[in-house]
Amino acid sequence: MFEVLIQYISGVLDTPDDQVRCVVLLFMGYPLALVLRHILHPSWTSLHVRHLFSSLSGLTLAALCYDWQVMVLVVGVAVGYIILLAAPSNVVQRWSMGWVFVFMSSGHLYRTLTDYGGWHLDITG
Repeated sequence: MFEVLIQYISGVLDTPDDQVRCVVLLFMGYPLALVLRHILHPSWTSLHVRHLFSSLSGLTLAALCYDWQVMVLVVGVAVGYIILLAAPSNVVQRWSMGWVFVFMSSGHLYRTLTDYGGWHLDITG
């Protein structure tokens, strides 16, 4: 149903559907922020519930925006977190920077090879 709505809006505005999807999801973040601020207020909601809500809503929005690429993004973040936990404190910043550089460079290289000169929203955006 979400894809049908995005394709309809894209057809009406004569705009690529990935751009419309990104803008629609950005505007969907505002009601979610109101829920987090007013319904899940810190004075009567535990920190774990707020973190769970933020994580699930963020992953849902990312999955709707990036489709299958959200799994690549989740793996990249998980590897970065493992580096943060496992690396010695005197080199963690170098290893993290190295991982992010390799991860983003491989994403840009993949995009260059598959969609050179085109414009499609992906995780490198």
